[in-house]
Amino acid sequence: MKTIMIITLVAFSMGCKSELDGKVKAKVSEAKEVVKKVEEKAKSADIVATKTMQLAKDSSFGFVGAKVVGDHAGTFTDFNGNITVKGNSVEALKIDIKTASLAIVKEEGLNPEAEGKLAGHLKSPDFFDVKKFPRASFESTSIKEEKKGDHTHTVTGNLEIRGIKKSVTFPATIGFDGGVTAAADFKVNRGDFGIVYKGKADNLIKEEVLLKIKFKSKA
Repeated sequence: MKTIMIITLVAFSMGCKSELDGKVKAKVSEAKEVVKKVEEKAKSADIVATKTMQLAKDSSFGFVGAKVVGDHAGTFTDFNGNITVKGNSVEALKIDIKTASLAIVKEEGLNPEAEGKLAGHLKSPDFFDVKKFPRASFESTSIKEEKKGDHTHTVTGNLEIRGIKKSVTFPATIGFDGGVTAAADFKVNRGDFGIVYKGKADNLIKEEVLLKIKFKSKA
């Protein structure tokens, strides 16, 4: 046991390089009320209509978890959602994800059998518990234009995982190029959403998880 603890401490002190390094941590608080905005129809050339568009299927919603010895990345392949825009302003974003669609992102050294075991463990009660909690979701409560570095907006919304809903605030890059495109990478503490599995004593799992969102609207 003492040897295992020494190995663990040495591994932590050496600090394996992780995709989580240097990424922004979202501000997390209690869930907020979502104020529904009424869709407006343009009545004249001076009025900009509000419209809602579906998310394109090549959008992506993924995550990266880190252990002492390295990262594992996953994604969800079954989702739907919509974006509400008014002119060149994003008013709202809503995403609904089927957690059982979790898949492991291909990585060097991970054979199909190991990949299947990892996916199965992530779907188990230790992590997403997909049988008990078949969906995860995000619904924005505020999207503000705030340019900081490469980011163009600050997004706040209710993130629900394992039936636990929290308000999260994070930076995002949103653009208009034949539709709406957006990207955001931010960290959350998995314990805030009831995921408390620690991992093995010699290969502990970090409490922070990187969430990776890339989406665009349908043409």
